[in-house]
Amino acid sequence: MRVVLLRRCMNVRLENMALIATFDPMSWRVIPCGLYLVFLLFCEVLLAEEKALDASAESNVEILWRGCQLCHSTIEMQRGPMIEGLPQWYLHQQLEKFSTGIRGKLSENKSEWLMGSAIKQFGDSEDWPRLAAYIANLPALEPLRTVRGNHEKGKALYAMCASCHGPMAKGNQVLGAPPLNVQEDWYLREQLMKYRSSMRGYHPQDLGGATMRAVASSLTNEQIKNIVFYLSSLQKPVKGRGSSKGQSHSKD
Repeated sequence: MRVVLLRRCMNVRLENMALIATFDPMSWRVIPCGLYLVFLLFCEVLLAEEKALDASAESNVEILWRGCQLCHSTIEMQRGPMIEGLPQWYLHQQLEKFSTGIRGKLSENKSEWLMGSAIKQFGDSEDWPRLAAYIANLPALEPLRTVRGNHEKGKALYAMCASCHGPMAKGNQVLGAPPLNVQEDWYLREQLMKYRSSMRGYHPQDLGGATMRAVASSLTNEQIKNIVFYLSSLQKPVKGRGSSKGQSHSKD
């Protein structure tokens, strides 16, 4: 209703510019034109308010993103994965999972537990679509490669992953499979190991996580390294580099 009214205001404002220019105060049009002028003033107030709300929402998203960067950057103490450039649908999905306890409730999984605790500080859920869109539109950063493995063996193993994540690891929203060609290798390795140990994908409502847990359950450490090493070769060249802190997560 508000959007329709604003559009009507904008149209009426243009129509009345011509009407006011030919306004005859002595004619029978005095009253209707006077009402139009009042309506036009009301429209101006609404439009100004809408602009202020849009600016406020944008500013709020930027503030939220700065909060995210306490962990999701290349200079923080608690190293979280880089998330710039991940698709909006996936970012929003993960925010929902953390907020509902599907992720982030196991204290043994320290990084996820911290995120599960922090989610309460990141505004209302109505802010998350805008926050997810903001992060998705940020340029992806080039990660430093820290995991070493066998490319050909990794390629062969990845064939079973490609049915969901795609042959070039670009992901598939319909299947709920995120892209893997924009993530850091240490993080991918860490997540596969967490799926294998049921530290992730344990919640009964996490259907995608359950699938990943089943896939990872039979993988050896060596196979995980090979898959991740192959995924590194699919990453698109981008500007900027990630932090070498990722090395502390990947002991080859």
